[in-house]
Amino acid sequence: GNHAHIFAGDVEHPCRLWPLVIGPTAGGMKGTSWAAVRRVIDGASRESPIPMDSGLSSAEGLIEAVLDTHGVPGDTDYREGVADKRLIIVESEFASVLARGKREGNPLAQTMRDAWDGSQLSTIVRRMNRLIATGHHIVVIGHITAVELRTKLADSDVAGGSMNRFLTVCSRRSKRLPGGGGAPEEVVDKLAHELRDRVMESQAFGRIGRDEEAEQLWHEGYELLTPDVLVEGHYAAVVARAVPQVLRLALTYALLDVHQGKVEIRAEHLRAAMAVWEYAQASAWYVFGDLVANVDLARLCEAVDKAAGQSLTRTEIISGVFSNNKSAAAISELIRQAVATGGFEMSSESGKPGRPASRLTKVTEILPNTPEGVHEINEVDEETPMADRVTSSHSFSSYTGDQNVGGSPPSQDNQICPCCGGFKNPWRRVCPNCEDLPHAAREHVGIVPTLQPQASQSRTQ
Repeated sequence: GNHAHIFAGDVEHPCRLWPLVIGPTAGGMKGTSWAAVRRVIDGASRESPIPMDSGLSSAEGLIEAVLDTHGVPGDTDYREGVADKRLIIVESEFASVLARGKREGNPLAQTMRDAWDGSQLSTIVRRMNRLIATGHHIVVIGHITAVELRTKLADSDVAGGSMNRFLTVCSRRSKRLPGGGGAPEEVVDKLAHELRDRVMESQAFGRIGRDEEAEQLWHEGYELLTPDVLVEGHYAAVVARAVPQVLRLALTYALLDVHQGKVEIRAEHLRAAMAVWEYAQASAWYVFGDLVANVDLARLCEAVDKAAGQSLTRTEIISGVFSNNKSAAAISELIRQAVATGGFEMSSESGKPGRPASRLTKVTEILPNTPEGVHEINEVDEETPMADRVTSSHSFSSYTGDQNVGGSPPSQDNQICPCCGGFKNPWRRVCPNCEDLPHAAREHVGIVPTLQPQASQSRTQ
């Protein structure tokens, strides 16, 4: 429900999370994951079952599922509303939802965005029997393959903000259980009982705040959630709603962790939320990273490689490589990423009249400070696609605190890891370079999350 919430600016955010589970058709276990969770939900809501449905096809159909009562009984425009405004929509074929949203005149995508926001849902085009829904609490769970998501996703879905309402979650089977492997009934009953208690307790809460430690942690990590520059493209758009997503996750953890009738967001709730968000980012990068950020980065690296003297000025990059279609900030980010690979260096041409020109040059030998095993681009097999030659950095690294990539690292001395010399992430108590995080494989030159082993074999460290 919408009772317990946290504020971000002037916007209320309740525990409304929309997971988009991405995995292969046979081995993604998407449906299996939902079946396990549904057993707990059904057990926790026996006295007041949560309405569940599927088949999102139109804005009107979605609104009617949580419709307000309108008019007076007996009048021609009377519409009987829905008492229970909670709704879980499970779309096992989310690709079809994306396809329906593309149809001309179908405002489904906009209505879904309003549902995530908690705004009023309405059909303004209808003069008679207009549909209106308020006070709703809708959750959409989508299942899709990575290939379908790449091919079915329209630019309008990305630009309009439909995709950044979802938490992208890559999924694959971790084991084979011919005997079934379902959760024991006693485990499900215990979880359902605890969840039911927490849900009932949460009805008494309104606005939830952070304790002193969590407030300090939030201020330290806020800049990492709001980087000034992200390489333009699908990945950047999908992870653009980091702040509200992390807040909603932290609030959910806090409400599940009520102690003696008191609830507040503590530091451990923020760290847990951030760990989930890191996984969502890694998943988004796995799906969209090579298609977006690496394309521009590879384009830049290839242009420098083919240029006379294997060097280009910033002006030549802006006008010659990207035809003045990139902002100055985006160009700076791409140059920084190229330098972070270890294969390029940036210099200023002094000694000439006028403003010194910045120049990006290919490194022809291994740099002294380059991590062991990092080689120049020339040593890569020429048949390897350029997008696979370049290990790119991106916003995911901003959250993990790598010193070579991402946002500006913390400047405090106590943020330096004594083991590897890297910068610690203020969200975590240990250095991400030294911590064993099973959800993402990190390569020190540009942190590239890898969710399938074969995905990293073609990459050059």
